[in-house]
Amino acid sequence: MSWWDRTQSRLIFQSGIGFVYRQLFMHPPPIAAGTTLDGQTAIITGSNTGLGLEAARQLLQLNLSRLILAVRSRAKGAVAAEALRHEFPHAAQQIEVWLLDLEDPDSVSAFAAKCDQTLDRIDLVVLNAGVQNKDAVVSAQTGHEQTFQVNYLSTVMLAVLLLPVLKVKAGSVAGRPARLTVVTSTTAYFADFDHERPILPQFDADRYDVTKWYAREKLLQMMVVRRVAALVDPDQVIINTVCPGLVGETEIWRTLNTSAVLRYLFSAYFALFGRSLAEGASTYVHAVVVAGRESHGGFLSEWGVRP
Repeated sequence: MSWWDRTQSRLIFQSGIGFVYRQLFMHPPPIAAGTTLDGQTAIITGSNTGLGLEAARQLLQLNLSRLILAVRSRAKGAVAAEALRHEFPHAAQQIEVWLLDLEDPDSVSAFAAKCDQTLDRIDLVVLNAGVQNKDAVVSAQTGHEQTFQVNYLSTVMLAVLLLPVLKVKAGSVAGRPARLTVVTSTTAYFADFDHERPILPQFDADRYDVTKWYAREKLLQMMVVRRVAALVDPDQVIINTVCPGLVGETEIWRTLNTSAVLRYLFSAYFALFGRSLAEGASTYVHAVVVAGRESHGGFLSEWGVRP
């Protein structure tokens, strides 16, 4: 059996039958009637498509006043923004596209600086952007393996850079701190490392494996958020992580669906065990709108807040 066959088997095993009950029957609590985000500003990374775009739509349905779509492609971001402006005319003048390339640390720094220098307030941040690759890809800007750079190094870098900005620019909503949510995955529970060696260098030194790397990156996200949250006052900023569950309608799977057979298998698998795009994105909205101080440093899954 080839490494890719083993990887597919592990992917099915890790996301499979044990997740069925959670995927089909456990959902975030509904948002209370009358909840409004009027006057608030939100930033969502990777929001030109999939879960990020749907989360943007759901926040706008709650009367969000200003939305920053943080995306890598200005053209794709413009298409998404135009669709949202048409659907939500109340915010048409306040839906903006900002460039953010998570492969480039300079772009991450510039984005955080722009937030600090140009936004009067920031209330909600969802760090949704992520990537999975069937084969190893090296980021030209850093020399690191691409998923490690995007999913862990740059995402954590952006979170750390935005935290002091959020403390200063949180809106004056009585009793409501700013929110920062990092999108992670329950695959983190399957992560393993060689504990005899330093952890981070393993991403560049070892042979790439899509499911191993993704699980490791998500576990490290959770660990960093938990540690950072211990240093942050939840009355100023609530920081947490959230898993949207198994959702097929997202481009994160695009490099894995490389053949007609795989596309058929993935389609059947998602139809049986997956959640809809709207259900998956609702977990993001729950994390930044509903979940309170009890979620600070925690992981929000379909089972509730977990430490």
